[in-house]
Amino acid sequence: FDPRQARCEFERILRGDRWLALIWNRFDREEEQDFSAFLRECRRFSFCSTIRADWAQFIGGARSAANAPNQDDRGYEEFERTQRAAFDWLAFLETTYDDVNEPVGNALTTGTNADRYKNQSWGLETGVRRKNQRGGEVELFQRWGREEDNSRFLDPNPQRATRLELQYTQPLMRGAGRAYNQSLFVLAQIQLDQSSDAVANDLQDHLVKVTEAYWELYRTRAEFLQRRKLLASARRILANLEGRREVDAVERQVFRARTAVANRESEMLRAETRIRNWQSRLRLLVNDPALVHSGNREFMPIDSPVLWEVPLSKADSLHTALLNRPDISRAIRDARAASVKLGVARKDILPKLDFVASSYIAGLADASDGGKAFGNQFSEGRPAFSVGLNFEVPIGNRAAHAQAKRRQRELNHTSCGCCNR
Repeated sequence: FDPRQARCEFERILRGDRWLALIWNRFDREEEQDFSAFLRECRRFSFCSTIRADWAQFIGGARSAANAPNQDDRGYEEFERTQRAAFDWLAFLETTYDDVNEPVGNALTTGTNADRYKNQSWGLETGVRRKNQRGGEVELFQRWGREEDNSRFLDPNPQRATRLELQYTQPLMRGAGRAYNQSLFVLAQIQLDQSSDAVANDLQDHLVKVTEAYWELYRTRAEFLQRRKLLASARRILANLEGRREVDAVERQVFRARTAVANRESEMLRAETRIRNWQSRLRLLVNDPALVHSGNREFMPIDSPVLWEVPLSKADSLHTALLNRPDISRAIRDARAASVKLGVARKDILPKLDFVASSYIAGLADASDGGKAFGNQFSEGRPAFSVGLNFEVPIGNRAAHAQAKRRQRELNHTSCGCCNR
């Protein structure tokens, strides 16, 4: 609102001493002050009006304008990307420098009369590694090194050595299998579904509150009409008794009739208060701007309760509940997540047995020509390889067994909770 532009527009339209009528659903105090700043006289009137809306309009406003939770989880993409990062390629670089200076205790150490062995070596290792969805890990790296010492056995001295190596490690027992290594993905999807169930549950609870408020408003208005008829009847009886006071009506009957009228009037006031309370609750729950800014308008429910029997069967009701109730769906997902965790815990009980295979090519040259050593690893000799097994088992393995028992209890607890629902 721009007061300067509004004043110019008012002066253009109005000629002389004229009145301007501004009609609002709600007139804010700040806007009233802005208008009063350049209007000579500002009067304010309020009128009551009725808003007629059926149940479809109320529920539509609740779904579109209410502060209801959104079913889309914004953090799902980031969460999924974080879980999949466990199987991304990882680049690494390691470098070391060693300076050895130690006494000689064996003539074969240096092959000379030197009393101390001196060695300077530098190494650099860089490559990539990645873990696959079956638990295996592949690693490809290149090594560069330079070495120089005071021994006559090192030839050439100084020298450069290179080595290109490929390694692969595959678990065969503990940590093996796609189900074990994809458990994070499965748990992430279950967690997303649980979030969706929670959102659906909150949304259904909100719509239930809107429904209850709508029909409570209907009931209180119907009660208000009934009490108004009772009040009119009580007033007619009181007027009849007062007119016959000089004939056959006693003072006690007139007093009782007046008391009944007073009670009916107080009940009418309480009924009006309940109507206003339920209207305010509907405004709060639906949060539709057309209702929030409605001022003193009354809400008049249009839909009436169903007066005919709705056939329901137990089997259909159970089937619908299993498909649509978020709490049941959440309990089933909790049981599934506990089952996945139990499967991982049982895998961890197994001993560690890994198959290890590696192959490499190596090159060697004088330190004065570093590129030659790198080329020699491809042109001289042949690839070497090695295969083997690594076995490891904790004595007693108490931690893994305790974890498996804990996961079993969690599964039993969630299964019982699902059955109780």
